[in-house]
Amino acid sequence: MITKEQIEQALSKVIDPELKRSLVELGMVHDVHAQDGKVSFTLALTIPECPLKDQIVAEAKAAVLALDGVEEVAVDLREMTAEEKQKIGLCRHLEIGGIEWLSAG
Repeated sequence: MITKEQIEQALSKVIDPELKRSLVELGMVHDVHAQDGKVSFTLALTIPECPLKDQIVAEAKAAVLALDGVEEVAVDLREMTAEEKQKIGLCRHLEIGGIEWLSAG
C-alpha cells in the first residue's frame, strides 16, 4: 500500500525549474490521497498561466508512477495563495493608500 509519505518523498525529488527548489520544499503539494493503486494530489503553482506547468505536472506524475504499486496519477492544479507565495519569498504585501499590492521579491 502506498503511503502519503512515500508520495511526498517521490515528489521531493521534483524540482521547480524556475525556483530551483523541490515541489515539497516550496509547499506546492497538497491533498495527497492514495487508494488501490490510484494517487491524486493538488499542485499549487505560483501563477495559473505558469509557462512550465506541463513540464512540472509531467515530472510529478512520472515521479509518483515510479513507485511500486502506483497505476494511475491524477493531478489537480490551483494557484498559490498570497500567504503561500509570501512563505517562499516570492512576493510581499505592500499597502499604499489603503490598497494592498503584491510585488516580486
